Amino acid sequence: VNHPLAVMITYYFHYTAFSRMIHFFLFKTWKLVETYEIMQKQNPARNAHREFMSHLEKNIEGEVIYPDTFAGSYIDNETYRLCIALTDCSQKVTSEYNKYFSEPSTVEYISAKYSYNYLSELREDVESDLDNISTICIDQKQNIVKVGVNDPSLLNEQMHKQMAYSEDFPVQIYYSEDTKNVCR
Repeated sequence: VNHPLAVMITYYFHYTAFSRMIHFFLFKTWKLVETYEIMQKQNPARNAHREFMSHLEKNIEGEVIYPDTFAGSYIDNETYRLCIALTDCSQKVTSEYNKYFSEPSTVEYISAKYSYNYLSELREDVESDLDNISTICIDQKQNIVKVGVNDPSLLNEQMHKQMAYSEDFPVQIYYSEDTKNVCR
């Protein structure tokens, strides 16, 4: 078909499909480059975290034994530094933690209320006390235990059980059918 309109429509569809394919490829490539750049910026913090973990002792089950002042760790999304949350950020305690790192300048100490050990015990208690849990984890950045329940009708009942512990209870209960880890 040599009709000018048919040629234009054919050209348009081929060009549009090709254009969409190019845009998709460029977008995916840009996203990969962006992800790679973020990973490169996080490398010093990840290395510092590995150093920290390598200095910690393990129990006979192979589980890490955290210091009593340790409250969690995460990489800050803006500074790309390793944030170590501590229940005591005094000079004495941070100096002890600095010994774990070959480059302490990659680490930032953040004050937190609850130790990781306390949150771990609390996580186990909550898991045994609450029903219909779809996911449970320690959110180290927020310094809380997050609990997803898979039945929204039970959410109120679970909240009352939560309140029975104490008013200052570092647990967040929410409805979630998602069984994936919500602590990223």
